[in-house]
Amino acid sequence: GNDRTMILSHGEIARAGNNVVLTWSGGGSQDPPEPTEPVVETPKPGVGNGPVFTVPFTAEAMEYSGYRELDNGEPGDCSDGNVDSWFLSGEAKNDCQSDCAIGWTTKDEYMEYDFETAGAMRVQVTARVASKDRKKFKMQLVGEDAGSGNINTPGGGWNAYKERTWDLDVSSGKHTLRVLFMEGAMNFCSVSVKQLGAGATEPSPDDVTPPPPPPPGPAPTFTVPFAADALDYTGFSDVDKSFGNCNDGNVDAMTLPDSSKNSCQSDCIIGWTSPKEYVEYAFRAESKSTIQVSAYVASDLDKTKEFRLELVGESKSAVLKTPGAGWFEFEVRTWKVDVEQGDHILRVVFVDGLTNLCSVKIN
Repeated sequence: GNDRTMILSHGEIARAGNNVVLTWSGGGSQDPPEPTEPVVETPKPGVGNGPVFTVPFTAEAMEYSGYRELDNGEPGDCSDGNVDSWFLSGEAKNDCQSDCAIGWTTKDEYMEYDFETAGAMRVQVTARVASKDRKKFKMQLVGEDAGSGNINTPGGGWNAYKERTWDLDVSSGKHTLRVLFMEGAMNFCSVSVKQLGAGATEPSPDDVTPPPPPPPGPAPTFTVPFAADALDYTGFSDVDKSFGNCNDGNVDAMTLPDSSKNSCQSDCIIGWTSPKEYVEYAFRAESKSTIQVSAYVASDLDKTKEFRLELVGESKSAVLKTPGAGWFEFEVRTWKVDVEQGDHILRVVFVDGLTNLCSVKIN
């Protein structure tokens, strides 16, 4: 043998010609243990000090009830020690209805907000977000199998906050709204929930105190003159779900080929339109004037389609036709109309459907 083995022969074993080999640990070297993967601890969800809101409400970003923070980067001058945040000022503060914004977000971080409803109802959730480039996020009701699907941020700049909405039905009781930053690299400043449909508990006949008036709606997004990307809409009706690679969870949209971006001045287009779907753009006219509305549209080759431009609630409209030169051959169609000083809503109605829209301008 050697210093680690011994061969024994004995009795029946020897007569059978069999050998038994015994091995044991000695002074010789041994194989190293198998390497193991390092244990990576996933940060646990955190708890905030936010209240339980009652519909309707607007919650500032920092009024959260729960959160997940995954990085240890710059905390910001409005940080509470849990999440990265900084103070807002000027127009961004007014648009957000919030003192601070949550930023420096990374993939899969989230914020949560608790609210309750007095009865089953349909609500609209509005998140105010900004980013340098378009980024995906989603809104969810935790534990309720309710989600908005992927929504795109506007991508117009770190302080260019825009509203993104989600309509859904909720039951009576307490809910937790989660805003999930799927890609990170986006800012978030506030979230609102308001009732859209019936279902709230009726007030008691003995309650003589009238309910408070609803909070004022957001200021119009645009002021004449302006140019709006198709996805910068403030209202919509989408009856089907084809989505596309640039959709925001509400309307069907796709990215534009480079050859069409210059004429559209937009990265994405709204498409797969069905008859009578529409998108809306809220704007403000600083004075009584005649404006020119320009819509950049396209449709299949040799197939012109009707669409309508109208001012909601003002009995002013014009029916126009697409060029029919190809799905990405966008041309401008214009409408001149007199408007009073104040707020207006431009609606683009796809009368026939099968129309692509990439941008809208008002001069």
